[in-house]
Amino acid sequence: PSVKINPIADACGNAVIIPSAIFSDTNRIDSVVWSFPGANTLGSNVFNPNAISYDSSGNYCVSVSVYNRCGVATDSFCFKILEPLGAVAKLDTTFGCLPDFTVGVVDLSTGDSISYQWQVEPMSGIQINNPMMASPQFIFDDAEGWYLIKLSIFNDLCSGSTWEDSIQVIHAPEVMVDSIPDFCEEAFI
Repeated sequence: PSVKINPIADACGNAVIIPSAIFSDTNRIDSVVWSFPGANTLGSNVFNPNAISYDSSGNYCVSVSVYNRCGVATDSFCFKILEPLGAVAKLDTTFGCLPDFTVGVVDLSTGDSISYQWQVEPMSGIQINNPMMASPQFIFDDAEGWYLIKLSIFNDLCSGSTWEDSIQVIHAPEVMVDSIPDFCEEAFI
């Protein structure tokens, strides 16, 4: 006998697969044994099993063996289920003083195979040391105002997720005292 499992697509989060295979002449196969380690249904003895559910992220391999009086044939196919994405971050502070104020961020996002994109609105007067890394620094040169810092995370399989927080940046107060002329005895300022 011979058997070849049809490809199983990678997935995100809980996954349901409907395994199928190409069998040599099914009239000459005496028995079929499917194996689904990590699934809610661990195995099946039919040519075309029903839907098989996986509740956890991870790497999984499905296998099928077919038997007859002349021998056995086995095939397997591996696929992955990624953890869904959840964007979460924490700024060092939500207030800063100019000039040259820098704020850091700690990425607390969840999920597998994460790609990052950081943005600041408005962007003028701000530098992001690496907007594609997990925990960049934001450098505010000399522009006062309220800024929105936004994180978008994504990968090839899961729906993206976003997080945002705001920060206020102002100049430190300045005090100017007018010069006081020299005087003798009593003076009014």
